[in-house]
Amino acid sequence: MVSSQNKLNQLWEMFMSAPKGVVSKKRAQRDLTCSGPTFDRLLRKLRTENRLKIQYDRRKNAFICDCTDRDVTEVPGMSFTQNELAAIFSLRELMKSVSDGVLAEVFCQFWEKVERLCDERSLSLSMWQNRVKILPIGNRDVKDDVFGTIIDSIVKIRLVEIEYKSLGKSPNKRIISPQNIVRYRDNWYVDAWCTHDRVLKTFAMSRIMQVTIKTNRGKRISDKELTKEFASSYGIFTGVADKVAVLEFSGIAAEEVGSETWHKAQIIQKKRNGHLEMKIPYKNDSELVMDILRWSPLVEVKSPVELKEKIKAKLIDSLKNYGLPIKF
Repeated sequence: MVSSQNKLNQLWEMFMSAPKGVVSKKRAQRDLTCSGPTFDRLLRKLRTENRLKIQYDRRKNAFICDCTDRDVTEVPGMSFTQNELAAIFSLRELMKSVSDGVLAEVFCQFWEKVERLCDERSLSLSMWQNRVKILPIGNRDVKDDVFGTIIDSIVKIRLVEIEYKSLGKSPNKRIISPQNIVRYRDNWYVDAWCTHDRVLKTFAMSRIMQVTIKTNRGKRISDKELTKEFASSYGIFTGVADKVAVLEFSGIAAEEVGSETWHKAQIIQKKRNGHLEMKIPYKNDSELVMDILRWSPLVEVKSPVELKEKIKAKLIDSLKNYGLPIKF
C-alpha cells in the first residue's frame, strides 16, 4: 500500500515533469490510484505546506503549477527559498563541527539523503559548499560507544554505569541517570543524577572511559529543577549561585567584554572613566578564574575578597615560572 507521503511525492513529480506543469485530475487519479477526495487533499498540501502555486484552468480542465516567479528550490516533499537553502547548508557545517562518533554518522546519512534528493532533481548545490566555516578549538574526543549509550539511556530513561576519570585523579566507577547532553565550549557533557552522592552533577563525556547501560529505570528530573541547578551558576559547573563577582575592565577589554555574554544574569555598567563594570553570579569559581586571567592585566576583581586573592595568587605563581622576583 502506497503511503500518503509517497502519493504526495508522486503528485509533486507529476507537476515538475509535466509540460508547462499541466496535470489533469483524471490522469493524477489514474496514476496515483487514488480517489477524488484524496487528490483534493494532496493538492491542498502542495499548495499550503509546499507553497506551490497551482491554479485550475477551466479551458484545459486541468491544474497548472507555476513556480517561475518564485526564488524556490524544490525537492520531493519539501520546498526551500534560497535563504532557507543557505541556512540548511550553514546548519550542515555547524553539525560537522559539533558531531562526534555516532552522532556524526547519523547526520552524515541525513545529508546524503538531502543531497541525493537534490541530485535527482538536477539541482546544483556547489555554490553552498565551503561558504560557511566553523573552527572548533580545544575539543576533546568522545568514544563512539560512550556517546551512543548515553543518548540511548536518556531516551529509554535507564541507569548507566560509567568508569570516570576526573582531572588529576584515578578512574572510579559510579552509576548515574543521564538527563541531558550539553555542547559547551566545543566539548560534550552530560547532566546526570549521581546515585551515589544523590545530587545532580555534570560529567565531561571525554572523561568517561567505559559505559554500560543497565536494565534499571533511571530517575527523571523535572525541567524546572534542572534549570535551577544548572542555569544559575557560572559556566558548566552545577549548583545554585551563592556569590557575585564584581569585575572592572579597562582599555580594549572594556570595549570587547561590553558586547559579550558571560552569564545570562550578568549586569554591565559603563563608568565615567571609560571602564566597564560587570557583575556575575557564580558558585564554583574554577572557570571564572580562567576567564578573568584571560583578560589580565586589563581586568581587576573588585569583590569578593576570596576571588581577588585567588587571582592574585595565580598571577604570582605565573611570574615565578619565569624566574621573576616578586616584591610587594
